[in-house]
Amino acid sequence: AFDLDVSELPCGLNSAVYLVSMESQLESLGVGYADAQCPTDIKYVGDAVNLRSEPSCSVEVDLAEVNSQAFAWTMHPCVGSDCDKSGADMNAYRQGFVDFYGPGKQLDSLRPFTVVTRFHADCVEQLYVQDGRTLRSPGGNISAASAARWAASFGDKDGFSEHGGLEALYAKPMVLVLSLWDDPATNMAWLDGTHGTGPGSKRGPCSSS
Repeated sequence: AFDLDVSELPCGLNSAVYLVSMESQLESLGVGYADAQCPTDIKYVGDAVNLRSEPSCSVEVDLAEVNSQAFAWTMHPCVGSDCDKSGADMNAYRQGFVDFYGPGKQLDSLRPFTVVTRFHADCVEQLYVQDGRTLRSPGGNISAASAARWAASFGDKDGFSEHGGLEALYAKPMVLVLSLWDDPATNMAWLDGTHGTGPGSKRGPCSSS
């Protein structure tokens, strides 16, 4: 569990709380950062420039990717260096629960709240505590069944099950990562705006700019 206050965090920014298994070819340099996007843009290791360009792939468990307008939590399993980059995600706005999260909504993003994540053998569940009230993720828990169901409803491939599902997520120890970042490539539209077309393309209320 952790507390969040994202009341001053606008569209286009992402306060991320997540776990990675830290398997990376950078381990010999004293860091093992990797994630499910297999980054090659780790620019510095301490004060030294990192000139290596090999992808660094790792299981990634996003407990919260959030600003004041949108909230998502996502499981990204991997089989070796082949990762489910899209992941099994829960984003209330994307799933049609547009009145659940945001300023003045059921979970009011203008005031602090607590995020609780529970890891079970057959699912991962998340709930939120604010002003003594406990709210559950309106999209349900993340499991093999829910990942397949939501993927089908959005016309997506079920990458979660194809990459080992919960068994792959739970296979190795994880390390906590905290970050605050922007995304010049998409303006964070995949989190809080419209990304793509068709069912599930509206991830939040923010404009493309």
